[in-house]
Amino acid sequence: MQTIYNVVGSKADILSAVLDAHAQGPEAPRSVPEFLAERSGQAVDAEALLDMLADWFVEVHERTAPRYRDWLRASLAGAIACG
Repeated sequence: MQTIYNVVGSKADILSAVLDAHAQGPEAPRSVPEFLAERSGQAVDAEALLDMLADWFVEVHERTAPRYRDWLRASLAGAIACG
């Protein structure tokens, strides 16, 4: 029987792909390393680089936090159901 795991990979692979897609956000389909390299190349000094990274981490957190909450709720519901 064909399952999603045969096509995509393990559960960890699927969760990783979902998080990667959320981290890419409006920059998709470019990968995170691609656009971060471009952004960091535009930083004029270390402070500008740190500001850019801090802003990006805030953006990523806003996009990924709902998924983490969903997964936490699902895992808690599964644990409760299993007793």
